[in-house]
Amino acid sequence: MKKLLVLIGAGALLLPGAANAQRRYNNCCKPNPFSFAPYVGAFHDALDISQDNDNTGFLVGFRTGYDLGRRSRLVADIGYGESHDVSNSEGAISFNRYNNEWIMTTGGAEYDIIPGPTSVTFAAQAGAAWRKIALDERVGQPTVEGLEPDESTNFSASFIVVPRVTVRHSFSSHTALDVSVLDHIFTDDNVRHSPALTVGFVFR
Repeated sequence: MKKLLVLIGAGALLLPGAANAQRRYNNCCKPNPFSFAPYVGAFHDALDISQDNDNTGFLVGFRTGYDLGRRSRLVADIGYGESHDVSNSEGAISFNRYNNEWIMTTGGAEYDIIPGPTSVTFAAQAGAAWRKIALDERVGQPTVEGLEPDESTNFSASFIVVPRVTVRHSFSSHTALDVSVLDHIFTDDNVRHSPALTVGFVFR
């Protein structure tokens, strides 16, 4: 988990500089088709079965784009999410408390429905949601031992479809504010929804 967060943070710091170097290489005459967008946000964990009425987790990630035209582009997205206390321990005195850890890997395309300095974009993406269950703590003396503290299961993947609507406001030709509302739709046995809200910056 820490390695992934370090990689995402390093990408957020280094890729804008790489984009700037590419612009200089192209002598600023050819528009840069690539975009890089680090983001943070919150999401509703559809696999949180606790009874605490708090199924919210944090989300951090990185989205890249490649322009196909003035209003359309290919996108790829990798995000890491975590939610706490996701098991159902209602009424229990002794229980195991678990967390969910997620890695979301998706790709697709987006189109500017309303183009301009402040644009509205719709995206359709699909990919895999990788879930790992980790034991956070033991409360009391649970009869089911479960995992050891700080131990976790292996990641298991679920197919997801992710529609997204983004409002993007450009500060310059190279930087924009990006606010997105998206829904991670799990298509396994029962359809489940994990909506999310993210805020980030787009660099070119």
